[in-house]
Amino acid sequence: MRRLLTIGALACLLPTLAAAVEPGEVVISELMIRSQSAPEWVELYNDTGSALSMEGCTLSDPDTDEPLDGLTIPAGGYVVLADDAACVAFTDASGVTCVHPTDLTYSSLTLNDSGSEELRVVCDGVTIDAVTYEWPDVADDCTGADTCSVQVVPGSLNATDNDAFPDNWCVPPPARFAFDTLGREVLATPGEDNVCPSAGNACGTGDAVFTELMIAPPTSTREWFELTVLNAAGCDLHGCELREGPFPDPLVDPTNEEWGVHVVDAPGNTLPIALGEYALFAKSADTVVGDLEDSDETEFIYADYRYGTSIGFGNSEPGYLHLVCDGVPVDSVPYDWERFEAGCTNGGCSVGLLPSREDAEGNDDLGQWCLPPDEPVLLSSTGLPMTGTPGEEGQCQQRTWPGPAQVLFSEVQGQPDSGQTGNTIPEFFELSNRGEGPADMTGCRISRLRMDRETGEYAPTSTSTETIFGTEAESTVLDAGAVQVWSRSLCLDGRDPEISSCTGTELIYTGIDFSNSERERISLRCPDGAGGEVLVDAMEYDFSRTGIRGAHSVEFDPSIADAGSLNDEPDAWCEASFLDCYATNGEGQCNYGTPGVSGPCKVDRSSSLQSGVPGCRCDVVEPSSVGWIGLVFAGFLLRRRKRE
Repeated sequence: MRRLLTIGALACLLPTLAAAVEPGEVVISELMIRSQSAPEWVELYNDTGSALSMEGCTLSDPDTDEPLDGLTIPAGGYVVLADDAACVAFTDASGVTCVHPTDLTYSSLTLNDSGSEELRVVCDGVTIDAVTYEWPDVADDCTGADTCSVQVVPGSLNATDNDAFPDNWCVPPPARFAFDTLGREVLATPGEDNVCPSAGNACGTGDAVFTELMIAPPTSTREWFELTVLNAAGCDLHGCELREGPFPDPLVDPTNEEWGVHVVDAPGNTLPIALGEYALFAKSADTVVGDLEDSDETEFIYADYRYGTSIGFGNSEPGYLHLVCDGVPVDSVPYDWERFEAGCTNGGCSVGLLPSREDAEGNDDLGQWCLPPDEPVLLSSTGLPMTGTPGEEGQCQQRTWPGPAQVLFSEVQGQPDSGQTGNTIPEFFELSNRGEGPADMTGCRISRLRMDRETGEYAPTSTSTETIFGTEAESTVLDAGAVQVWSRSLCLDGRDPEISSCTGTELIYTGIDFSNSERERISLRCPDGAGGEVLVDAMEYDFSRTGIRGAHSVEFDPSIADAGSLNDEPDAWCEASFLDCYATNGEGQCNYGTPGVSGPCKVDRSSSLQSGVPGCRCDVVEPSSVGWIGLVFAGFLLRRRKRE
């Protein structure tokens, strides 16, 4: 028996046919206009409840018609058309896993990324949708991003509202990104629902604080800094102003040419940072960590924002970095790379804070900042090594720095006699390690304060240029019991170390100098490995008030009990003996001291006197041409006259 199929039953057996396209049913929804050498692409949206066949349709600009034959747009769905690329977005920089394959490729149409452009979807001679864009209207919204698309605001995703460009268009938020065919971060939503950024809360005083600075990177264009947000609701940094310069007050003299200024113009006009997040701001690179030239590199840390060349750290002089939002100072930090440079051994090092110091007051104190650990060594985007903790909690470098009273000042020459001819005899200081273990001096610093005679107080404004071991002074590790001399600019005998090597073991420093007419205090401070410093030793001297004669150093015995406290007073130091001539000037006159040897002060050849006894600088008569016998005889006559 033959069965007849009804029309309805026959329809169920046939494949579903896409309906013809009517005006307004297909919407131009997203454009990758400036792709920076990666493929451009266009996204189309089906604004109906049925699949739409694009047979007989074209995507057109005034010069080109690209056929869309064979393309079907699912109901309420998206398709992506790309310029000769099988995929437009990947999960990571390797370009292996595709996020959205291309639905159709074209080869002739080009999106204008410098001016205006009109795009049309035309089916059988009928315009289905048209958009005219002006790229300069949205170019600034992409500032700070690698590349970014522009897309229709979700509530305006129709063929009428998308005509309002740029009012009904936006750049995707920073959280919505994939990677393009060149391995770069792309803010876009190809083949997905459009999402526009939402502005966050404005940042107020103390809401955001600087936590890490890459002041001296491997190359100058790779500077970066990090900040975190302390406000529980987070805050938005878009529109805030970065100011860098020599001024501690961020609002002083705003037009001064010494200011470097950048206004944060984030992609999508918003840069919200949540509580506790670390936001990375990079100067010129899109990545903070990761060699962009090495395709096998797997570790990449990306910048949240790129601020360009208007801001730059000075690595040879102190400065300040400020964040100002809506005219309100949010945070300020000082920086001084020379203070930390000695401890950086990996080409480039950041300076940062421990988590306990991450607040608007803690980061104001340079003593709270520290270098990162020597390991792991990271690669910058140029492939050069550096150390830091970008995007993470800060950690501090650890070395065998000396603790309090482990290393002591044991000799200072503050008034050498160079004479009128010949080499200049330099100042020097000597340090002795009286501890049981080695003392790494890298990153330690010596500073000087001069006493105000009227008040009897040391004046902070009198601090001279500091000597920092590892930069101005050659870095060294003092073994237990070791004695080391540092000579100012020249060898101890006055020769220039750049022309001829020193004959002794002295190391060269510059910067700090000693006064032979004022009372002064010099201090040795070393890092503590936790962002702060330890006062290792301090000594005071007063060549004008303690009767120390010219060309004589002052000495102290570091082996005596409580030496770390006793050497604080000028009267506790003794004058170097006439028996110890370590250098002569052009006229053959001696400079007296024992650089490189520490111990009790000498009185004569056979006896000694402890530091701190004034008689040690009076009991020896200056030697003359009569030699040692004449010296002893002169001493005998002097004692006899006293008896008479």
